[in-house]
Amino acid sequence: MTFNIGSQTGGIINNVEGDQIVHGGQRAGAAAATLFDARVAVEDLRDRVRRGTGVPPGFATAVRRDLDAAADELARRAPDRPSVASQLRRVTEALAAAGALAAAGVTLGTPLLTIAGWLGPLGEPIRRLITNR
Repeated sequence: MTFNIGSQTGGIINNVEGDQIVHGGQRAGAAAATLFDARVAVEDLRDRVRRGTGVPPGFATAVRRDLDAAADELARRAPDRPSVASQLRRVTEALAAAGALAAAGVTLGTPLLTIAGWLGPLGEPIRRLITNR
């Protein structure tokens, strides 16, 4: 059998001849975000929260405080990932509790997911809060 396959894009692509059996499932993930990506994302998130994206005043102060702390940590030469993860988890929990994540959708979710990508496994709780999984 001959395969003539043009360009393909996707998380997982299996081109097989005959049967394929997969045990344990297949997963695709986005490329890990860089520290630069995380720095840009936290500044973007800070700007979006400052401009007002449905974050009630009672939550906004705590969210801004944690975002400022995360930005300060990310500005360091070697940021402490667990510290940033803790700050971003609190931000995400507050935004979810305030209903801002549901209301703003990708406006807030995209930068949070970028930072979660830089955090690697430490970002998993943030990803779950955003995607409700």
